[in-house]
Amino acid sequence: MGGPAGLTRYFRTLKDPISRMDRRHPQLNDWTPKEKRDTTTPVAIGGDLRVLTTGQALHAKDREQLIVWLLASKTGAERIRAGLPKTWTIGDKTGTNSDGFGGGNDIAVIWPEKGAAPLIMAIYTHRTPGLATDNKTIAKTATILARGLGKL
Repeated sequence: MGGPAGLTRYFRTLKDPISRMDRRHPQLNDWTPKEKRDTTTPVAIGGDLRVLTTGQALHAKDREQLIVWLLASKTGAERIRAGLPKTWTIGDKTGTNSDGFGGGNDIAVIWPEKGAAPLIMAIYTHRTPGLATDNKTIAKTATILARGLGKL
């Protein structure tokens, strides 16, 4: 794919002018609020997730495989998934900063009911240095978003 620069170029093909990858894992987890490298916004990454999981950005078989991986993810059990009904089908990908800022995020494609149009959520947080990631805030935000969309 061309490493970090290749991923940034791929974001641009998705019409995402914001997201960028500059370093590889695990170095990209070293983050501060003033960091410009390895960044995105919830709106940008949510748009990327939408075109990757519900649009034509991927070949159909690749899109299906991505959704299978997202649905199988277990790391988000206390984040977006925890704020939504257990009957909903949810595929997500979490991230957690290892920098001491307690940053945590979760992006998800969500089907409230079988045959329903999917919802996309992207929730990003960071905290005062030294505080742990607050999964409950992410879960509560998911509840508030679903309620605001008239789904709860």
